[in-house]
Amino acid sequence: MQVLLDNMAATIIGGVIFLMLIAVNMSNRESLTDTTAFYAMVRQQEEFAKILTLDLQGVEELHDVAENTADSTFRFRTFIENDPNPHEIVYKRQFVRRKDGVRYYRIVRYVDGQQVGGSADIITTWTVQARDAAGADVGDPDAARQIFVHFDVASLLGRKTNNEARFKPTVERTYWEAAFFPPLLQ
Repeated sequence: MQVLLDNMAATIIGGVIFLMLIAVNMSNRESLTDTTAFYAMVRQQEEFAKILTLDLQGVEELHDVAENTADSTFRFRTFIENDPNPHEIVYKRQFVRRKDGVRYYRIVRYVDGQQVGGSADIITTWTVQARDAAGADVGDPDAARQIFVHFDVASLLGRKTNNEARFKPTVERTYWEAAFFPPLLQ
């Protein structure tokens, strides 16, 4: 009888340990998914910010900074690295989708009228402001001495929580913003 009880106790303890290992493995997989989604979002944000930064360093003239709900256009003339001729650059916000009440946009980049790259489809907020030397908004692009850019990105991936039917990432949003003082605008 003692052998039978020992075997049953060992089986129960072994089963509990096995279930605990499965739960830990599942938690690690969810954590890995969240981490992967976050780094993918940040990498896409940084790639877009790098191109934007390179474009804004050589701005010689602002043409248009239009802010409205349907479309936001940012047009300027700049010198691109290793090219002595200025180019017309346009950044234009395009609506992509609505998911869980959040509007997602893609910022399309045009160089001399041709589409050349842009952002991933994860932008939720896009703001470009022409500012004077003190940092105040100016209505006239010719009076601008600095350019302020802000954009938010949101993750499209996530995980299910116990109380919700939808996927929810650990880090849902992050943002990038900078003020540029192009020497040729001074």
